[in-house]
Amino acid sequence: DSFATVMLATGGGPYYATYTLPLLIYEQGFDLLAFGTASAALWVMYLLTSLIVLALYAIAQQWQIGSTEESFVL
Repeated sequence: DSFATVMLATGGGPYYATYTLPLLIYEQGFDLLAFGTASAALWVMYLLTSLIVLALYAIAQQWQIGSTEESFVL
């Protein structure tokens, strides 16, 4: 949700202080028409998010946070 806020408020500046990965993807894809670079950056963001989610899932399973009688298996 930070994309809209950063884009409208600062546009990534000053001196890239608020430049985020979604803003980089937008700029590469739509401003510079570098669709390959934008796609690669999107995949990196997707993989990082997936790794974080899987790590949090493993931690939650270890601590049994929110566990019920039935266990959820990937």
